[in-house]
Amino acid sequence: MTKSKRIRMLPALLALCVALSACGGDSGTPSSDGGAGQEDAPQEGTSEADAGTDEGADAEGTQAGGEKVLNVVVGKPSVVEDMNTNEASLWLEEVTGIHVNYEQLPLENINEKIAMMLAGGELPDVFLNCGITAAQMTQYGVEDQYLIPLDDLIDQYAPNLIEAMEPFEAQGGMDLLREVDGQIYSLPEINPCFHCSRALKMWVNDQWMQELNLEYPTTTEEFKEMLIAFRDNDPNGNGIKDEVPLSGDTNGWYTQSAYFLLGAFLPMSAYSQGFGLDGGKVVNLSADERFRDALAYLNDLYAEGLMDAGTLTQTNDQLKKLVDNPDAPLVGAATAGYGGQFTTEIGGDRYQLYRPLAPLKGPEGVQYAYSAPYTPGTGNFVITKDCADPALAMQWANALYTGEACNTIFNGVEGKAWRYAEDGEVGSEGQPALWTALIAYGGDVGSTRNDCWTQMGVYNFSAEWRAGQTVDPNVDLYSADGMEFLLYKTTKEMYDQYDMDDYALPALKLTEDENFTVSPLRTEWNNYFSEMFFN
Repeated sequence: MTKSKRIRMLPALLALCVALSACGGDSGTPSSDGGAGQEDAPQEGTSEADAGTDEGADAEGTQAGGEKVLNVVVGKPSVVEDMNTNEASLWLEEVTGIHVNYEQLPLENINEKIAMMLAGGELPDVFLNCGITAAQMTQYGVEDQYLIPLDDLIDQYAPNLIEAMEPFEAQGGMDLLREVDGQIYSLPEINPCFHCSRALKMWVNDQWMQELNLEYPTTTEEFKEMLIAFRDNDPNGNGIKDEVPLSGDTNGWYTQSAYFLLGAFLPMSAYSQGFGLDGGKVVNLSADERFRDALAYLNDLYAEGLMDAGTLTQTNDQLKKLVDNPDAPLVGAATAGYGGQFTTEIGGDRYQLYRPLAPLKGPEGVQYAYSAPYTPGTGNFVITKDCADPALAMQWANALYTGEACNTIFNGVEGKAWRYAEDGEVGSEGQPALWTALIAYGGDVGSTRNDCWTQMGVYNFSAEWRAGQTVDPNVDLYSADGMEFLLYKTTKEMYDQYDMDDYALPALKLTEDENFTVSPLRTEWNNYFSEMFFN
């Protein structure tokens, strides 16, 4: 099919998509959980009774003798050694009095694995950190009832969760969690992360900029000139034309470099297949001339050998291997929510090479940073129809929403991995700090750990607590200790003023039939984007 025919075909596809969007749509925005998102405010004085089960509830446990036991299938991050012996797991058992048997699944292809489990056979009590998709929630919750409604259980046993959702009342509060039948099937992971809301950031190899005596670009044309200099002038000094001016990948946390460049042409989110808002009305910008101009620019970068084909084909692991090449630095620029998405060691030598670049101004003066107003995500805690004691499961989940629990699960145990802030310590906004990290964030990179869960499951990483982490104003921003402050400053000073929040499509819900119709259209749009990029 020729390019002109594909372009003429697109409006018909979009017309169908827009019609469907009137009754619901999924934003498709990557979860803020996937990267350097951190922390929930620990509340000094939280009692064991607050964190644990409700002593007045009739939770009999699931084994003879009254022992309180849950069987949980968990999507285990590769950096977590063993959920059953993990120090945070043992701490949680101690404060709740509930023993959990964790059946651990690797996160790779987990959606397919969960679908197979839900479709037949005996189910666990709970699926934790398994990323149940919106379509699966509709099919296995609303339609098939393999996942049970949680509304009454929340009202009875989850006061911590209810309190954690209060800051979102203006957006709908608990209604944000409801599916198309009006019921709640999944508990939220709450993470109103400032830098995550503007997470599609470009990072440039500063060593190469210094070597070639270049100024940081501010426009798309200057950006292209920088990439040409990377390509042609051997900035890594090895005498080989092996530099990759611009790279990215398909599945990392905001590592889709091509999507970053769209903001220089129009306020469009490729993560929602071009859907957005215009004056409160759902629109799709894929037929807009500005989108075609953006595609032409991207295609030119690819044709000139300035943008790696891997940007739309390789995995995040492949991008990290490329950046971490032991012989010489190879990559000039890449996008990521934080540096740990393109290199394996936060604060390491390669990590420290890269500096943030502000959103670029396009040929018509357009300058947007991808952004989306935050709403709590769902899909990482569901209770199944085979759970013998749903009340016990909800009480256990309620414990995860206390500040102390979130801090311990994310960082490790108090006194070893974190402590409450002392007088005189300040947070990222200059206010009195709430807590201090004693171990630098490891996230989803680095060696395995068995003292915490890192960022997984459900939690309340509140805005107050995130900003309340103690900040050393003299910290090296490009060290592991300075990572969170670097992301805050970069977002505040370079990205926030270019947000496209007013154009962002909020997360909507789809029925099973709508999911069936829209899913192939999303695939078609993604294929179209790739074809225009490469041809």
